[in-house]
Amino acid sequence: MFVNPVKRTKKGDFELQISQGERDLLKGIPIQLRELLENGDRERDPALLRLFPDAYRDDPERSSEYREMMGGEPASVRLSAAAVMERTIEAERLSEEEMTAWLSSINGVRIVMGTRLEVTEETRAEDFEDDEDRGGAFAVYLYLTYLEDHIVTALQE
Repeated sequence: MFVNPVKRTKKGDFELQISQGERDLLKGIPIQLRELLENGDRERDPALLRLFPDAYRDDPERSSEYREMMGGEPASVRLSAAAVMERTIEAERLSEEEMTAWLSSINGVRIVMGTRLEVTEETRAEDFEDDEDRGGAFAVYLYLTYLEDHIVTALQE
């Protein structure tokens, strides 16, 4: 029987129907995101470049000005979202603000994983059958995609 993992309640908050195993997997999301944001190389790491793309792709000077103007704000927003997810990982109900923080964190890690795995629209599980580690990472990527889809749908209800 299929259980929708995220449902908006009549009160307007969100009920999480995910197993303890899924929660245990998700506990690593905010930790991994915080580690990457605090210690990653924003100028060279393709995953961080994808997470924080240039504002003006065809104009490096304007992009540089934009990055200076924004400072660490985009990263601090993601770090705040990660802290909310970490604090609420065992909750059965989340507010809309908390659910949005989960969405931000899950999406951030999905972007990083997709970049590292070189995922395209044509990528399939079979592409990783000869590499157990990458295959496992792709399975997590697919689960996060599934969960993200349900969160977006629930937020729109």
